[in-house]
Amino acid sequence: MLMLPRIAFVVLLIVINALIVGTSGGLPEQVATHFGSGGVANGFMSRQGYIAFTLAFSVLLPLFVVAMTGLLP
Repeated sequence: MLMLPRIAFVVLLIVINALIVGTSGGLPEQVATHFGSGGVANGFMSRQGYIAFTLAFSVLLPLFVVAMTGLLP
């Protein structure tokens, strides 16, 4: 019974990363990543950098939360 949450977690990580990779083809070469007052973009990142950051963030943050939940008393 304890395997179901683990399997669901891994499947969700795989699905979310497939979604990120699958939809990133439509992004422009320079992606706006920060917006100032009035909604004007003032921070940019390359498409590859944005994809790498998003993939790392979508894997590492959930893994960190799960690890801390399991390790902390």
